[in-house]
Amino acid sequence: MINMIVDMIHIVICLVIIALAVILFIGPTKYVYCYPIIFFLAGVMNFSSAYAHMNRYTGGRGRYQNGVGNLILGIIFFVLAIVSALTVF
Repeated sequence: MINMIVDMIHIVICLVIIALAVILFIGPTKYVYCYPIIFFLAGVMNFSSAYAHMNRYTGGRGRYQNGVGNLILGIIFFVLAIVSALTVF
């Protein structure tokens, strides 16, 4: 059940990120406020993956390490979102 929820979150977030990337391609200086949103959504996507990997942890090292990697990437993307928001606004 958790896999289906995480997959749906990924699909929705990826579609939003693609739409924002197309908008940014049209006018990068006009729509500069989209950059923090993209980084924030990437962080949310990595945190949801980390939760799914760590929730399925059954003693194998591979899934837990993938979860930790996604957690670290989520933190990096959230920091990038904050820095980007501070420079844009």
